[in-house]
Amino acid sequence: MPADDLRRPLMTAHLNDLAERVNGPTSVLDLHLDGPGVEGHTTNAGSLAAFLKALDEVIKNVAKSTGRLARFNSALRVTPTLGSVRLLVAAPDVGAEAGALPTKRPEPVEEIALRRLVVLMNLAQKHDEPTSAVLDAALHDLSSPARDALAKFAKVTRESTYELYGHWADASRGTSEVRLSMPAASRLEHAAGDTVSAVAERTIVGTVDGWEWSSSTVRFAPQVGRAFRASVPEHLAPMVARLVSSPDLEYLGHFKVVTMFKRGSNQPGRSGYSLEKIQTSTKRNLAE
Repeated sequence: MPADDLRRPLMTAHLNDLAERVNGPTSVLDLHLDGPGVEGHTTNAGSLAAFLKALDEVIKNVAKSTGRLARFNSALRVTPTLGSVRLLVAAPDVGAEAGALPTKRPEPVEEIALRRLVVLMNLAQKHDEPTSAVLDAALHDLSSPARDALAKFAKVTRESTYELYGHWADASRGTSEVRLSMPAASRLEHAAGDTVSAVAERTIVGTVDGWEWSSSTVRFAPQVGRAFRASVPEHLAPMVARLVSSPDLEYLGHFKVVTMFKRGSNQPGRSGYSLEKIQTSTKRNLAE
């Protein structure tokens, strides 16, 4: 169709609408900045600039770590919108080119990194000691640059005296709340700054006793001992969420037990669990 054809805008709008029907809505982090660093509907320009730079760096480095990418330039999109100080944060649109027939939208690596950041923020917001151990486990597979970027993001948030809240509208997994208070930012900063000292493997027989999307954690009840919460990686999350509907079935859970050391110390700290594989008790693989 010629570029000056009067029908072209209508055709483009129709294809864009069809693409959204095929792909579903785009995942968006609707984030409100609150706290002492916000007065009315305004905040310090320097603080906001530092926050956005830290946000971009953490998404870039988490994306590189989870995607095992040697190089990556983030194309994260931030849109100011109505509210106090409110930002819409989303991955770039990597769908079909304008005018092309829609296909299933590939998931941008920025979207995967945003989902991971939301999980870590929500884990840091939970301040009980067992959850702190789960936060350690959820961080253990990230590269040093990704952990450093997370610590910097949390530090900038805390030093800017921002309280973050809002929701994560996930195109494939629904909507969950997200929050990061200043104390939670401090917990995330310190957890990301700790050093993984040891990773052991354990296989435990038990039942799936609960699931939480917002923090990507499963509650696992072993045959012997007390129930515990474990971090669940991205690729296992949808399947583990479905297992909650069969609470009486027993599974073999294969976990990594992550023990942290404080940087500059030889004293071991907390130990947290990360689910690596799960099978039925008859050893039939469900996913890994």
